Amino acid sequence: MFSPGFSVESRRLFPNQFPPARMNIISLVIDRLHVGYLGCYGNSWIGTSSFDRLSADSFVFDQALIHSPDLAQQYRHLTALGVAAGGATTAAAGPSLIGALRASGMSTALISDDSVVAAGPWAAEFDEVIPVDVQRSSQPAEDIEHTNLAKLFAVVGSWLEDAPEPFCLWVHCGSLGFSWDAPLALRQRFAEEDEPVVPLAADVPARRLPEGYDPDELLAVTQAYSGQISLLDLCLGVLLDELEPSSLADRTLLSLLSARGFPLGEHRRVGAVDDALYAELVHVPWMIRLPASFGANDRSPALVQPADLRPTLLDALGLPIGERLSEGASLLPILRGEATAVHDRAFVAGRDGERALRTPAWYLRVGNYAPPVVGNHRELQAELYVKPDDHIEVNDVADRCPEVLELLTEVLDSGSDSSQSVAQRPLADVLVLGME
Repeated sequence: MFSPGFSVESRRLFPNQFPPARMNIISLVIDRLHVGYLGCYGNSWIGTSSFDRLSADSFVFDQALIHSPDLAQQYRHLTALGVAAGGATTAAAGPSLIGALRASGMSTALISDDSVVAAGPWAAEFDEVIPVDVQRSSQPAEDIEHTNLAKLFAVVGSWLEDAPEPFCLWVHCGSLGFSWDAPLALRQRFAEEDEPVVPLAADVPARRLPEGYDPDELLAVTQAYSGQISLLDLCLGVLLDELEPSSLADRTLLSLLSARGFPLGEHRRVGAVDDALYAELVHVPWMIRLPASFGANDRSPALVQPADLRPTLLDALGLPIGERLSEGASLLPILRGEATAVHDRAFVAGRDGERALRTPAWYLRVGNYAPPVVGNHRELQAELYVKPDDHIEVNDVADRCPEVLELLTEVLDSGSDSSQSVAQRPLADVLVLGME
């Protein structure tokens, strides 16, 4: 079994000095951030020094999965506003994350460049909401200062200058899904002399690639996205530079989580064309930097999901977590080295009835996505992948593992109803450890 690499010193300090007497929270949610485009998750050709720097000071989760590609549903899980056990929506689910933080005396603010987040029902719970307009220009910006990302992070930096402690600053960055306006020079650094000219458009693509597609077309898309990641990395670096020299970093918990990934040609999809539940969309980066960098440079393969953020933050602040809302659980036992996992399964709900289930050893994707048959009826189809080895899901083994497929389907079918015993009982060893 995996055991987080805590040093003796970190184990000694962690229980005694964490959390500090007065702790702040910065929750940075970056939408459409592809896990495979960050150096701390294995990318070796873009150069994301700021993300790598943050990861070195953070606890990194290697297997974070979203709940849904629907942003509003994702935020219901993140904030636990109107979400009960099993994912059902209810107004009486209990205290939300922001409500609990405000009740503890913490100042709360939301900065968002996405109107879905800035105008959502959770936004009304913040003391302050600062919307940032996104300029949907058709051309890249001439310089970094005029990009949407730079404008958003400038607002964040300005707010932090006079932040009323203790505070929770929630920042939602959505422009990776709206506008690729990074200066052209940031894209061109990824193009060789003999490669096609990088297109000038800043529009974000969303399309299916045909069989036998032109690889140069996809290359141009990945170069443009890589330029945008480089811009994001620069902006993140500015934020870290503002935090680290001051004592603010020593009393602030920083969570960086992606709300959704971004398909870039995997499974012949580019962008939010149909939100098929494959790893490029479902698997996201998540790192938590604790005050004074406790737990720094450690990582875990434990299955985690955004609903875990609420109980983790409340637990870190010494506040009661309350009744079990949604599927969330505090991750502090993992961060402290006291546990290797808090979940043995993760459920994902997609469009048009598509569903997925992840266990430590398997990933099951089920949906009505087969070609039409007689009577325009669509057969329910299932795909099964071995995890974590098949990390981009290219080898469907559903027809070779009927026992696993049957067991996982039973768990998936029962997962939406928390009263079902199958959803609660421990998984069979074959679903946790894989086939021998």
